[in-house]
Amino acid sequence: MHERVAFHPARDAATTAFATQSRQDNSRIRPSPSPRVARHFTALARRLIAGLARAEPSKRTLAGILMAYWAVWTAYGVIAKSSQGIHTDMGEVVAWGFDLQWGTTKHPPFLPALVRVWFSIFPQTDRAFYLLAIGLAVVGIYFSWLVSGFLLRGPKRAAVPFLLMLVPFYNVQALRLDHNVVLIPLWAVTTYTFFRAYKTNSIGWSIITGVAAGTCVLAKYWSFFLLLGLIAAALTDKRRLRFLKSPAPWIMTRCRSASSCRISCGSKPTAS
Repeated sequence: MHERVAFHPARDAATTAFATQSRQDNSRIRPSPSPRVARHFTALARRLIAGLARAEPSKRTLAGILMAYWAVWTAYGVIAKSSQGIHTDMGEVVAWGFDLQWGTTKHPPFLPALVRVWFSIFPQTDRAFYLLAIGLAVVGIYFSWLVSGFLLRGPKRAAVPFLLMLVPFYNVQALRLDHNVVLIPLWAVTTYTFFRAYKTNSIGWSIITGVAAGTCVLAKYWSFFLLLGLIAAALTDKRRLRFLKSPAPWIMTRCRSASSCRISCGSKPTAS
């Protein structure tokens, strides 16, 4: 036999009221904004990548991305290092900038000269230093993206700046501005101008490449390894004879020598 359940009007009324109140409360609860934010972020990312993946990529889109990157990482440097002060290497560069020499046995003078010019425009604060450091990394990312245009197309090229932004050398380590960090934009600019000079044999691009290569040597002596790499790339390419018969390589060499020979001709190296 089935057990008979007793009827309790007060208890059943309370249960019904509680269920009704729960449904009303649930109807008033707004959905979490996280999925909505994720959808907007995904849509924005797709538009940005589509703009960079076109046959004629939007440089304005990339400029906006890089400006935001510059602002975010500068703010990070200011906040994260506010209780630490600048790195000793950065302090050395500032001191050298006010007592500028053409070169020492340790480093050539480009970075101290750059810092001296920078602080003649901006106040001598940590924020201005981090602004310069991340700005150099941003220039390096931009010209690396331009170089990728000679080799990649579509989404592969669009991914280049985002992948570089994940490399600590372009953000966290760049905040310690030293003679390695300044090579980020200089090597990228030199590689890009070399590509243009090699493809066009243009006198103008050859002059720019020579000056850029000389500036790399003025930034760090190890830049000769970059120059050796560019020479090897030119000599192993199937168009090398056309390039060597043109005035381009000789113009590059003369301009490179003219822009950096002051170190070896007129300097008095001092011990580091």
